[in-house]
Amino acid sequence: MPLVVGINAGMLGNYAEEGKNQSLRSKISAYLKNKDTQFDTAIFINFEDFPKFEIGDEVKIEVMSANLSRRQLDYRLVELEEEA
Repeated sequence: MPLVVGINAGMLGNYAEEGKNQSLRSKISAYLKNKDTQFDTAIFINFEDFPKFEIGDEVKIEVMSANLSRRQLDYRLVELEEEA
């Protein structure tokens, strides 16, 4: 599965208009127009939808799954008040 990282919506829009891969172009276009985030071969993540924190902030995560051979963790941020 290809990895596409867009620094901003403008860059994604440029690829949707001028990119070489027609399949990715159509998925990016659908994401930008309808906010469709999941496709059979692509997932879009908008970092604006996630909580913000800075290096040094106390955070707590819950590991949802782990694939150690791929060095991959799926996790969610847990509110510090949820700790109780």
